Amino acid sequence: FSCLGLLGVGYTSRILSDAQEDCTLKNLTTRVIGQSTVNPGQNNTLSVTLQANVEFFTSDNAVVTITGLLCGGSSCSECNGDLSLDYTLPTAGVDVYHTPTYRSDGSLELAVIQDIAYNETVVFSFCLVNPLLGQFSPSMTISGSGVDFLPAAVVPAPLSGSPLSVLGFDSAHIIQSNPAQETANSLTAR
Repeated sequence: FSCLGLLGVGYTSRILSDAQEDCTLKNLTTRVIGQSTVNPGQNNTLSVTLQANVEFFTSDNAVVTITGLLCGGSSCSECNGDLSLDYTLPTAGVDVYHTPTYRSDGSLELAVIQDIAYNETVVFSFCLVNPLLGQFSPSMTISGSGVDFLPAAVVPAPLSGSPLSVLGFDSAHIIQSNPAQETANSLTAR
């Protein structure tokens, strides 16, 4: 019996029985990203919380990919040229569960280097430099290979915590009251 053969990509059997009812759609049940600052050009610590309804084994060569980590339409700069992952759950330390690779298209690939248990919450952070110009938080998705699960939208933290959301103006206008030379003039910004 195989859930893959019966239902297709993205399904697994939790107890490896012959019953179709035991086939589960694999997904990241928790996938939240927040940030430390909305200020343009500043180092921004992005905090990621992930939890999956499947195990991740190093023997599966599993890779989790987060796409859409963009600054003004291209990849962001890594803070101080370093993309270390700082873990706080379930074990604290640097690069405990994944080896990160940040690509020029704004995707972050996380190769699993230590087994992660079923429903275990993994929390880590990394630092990217915010763009100099304001932007709304880009759309981000997360997907997996090795332990295949279907792509899903990343849930941004609320308001200013939305990842890579940077303060700025959509448009700015300055109006003057009098264009004549050497006369009083009031400037109004809108």
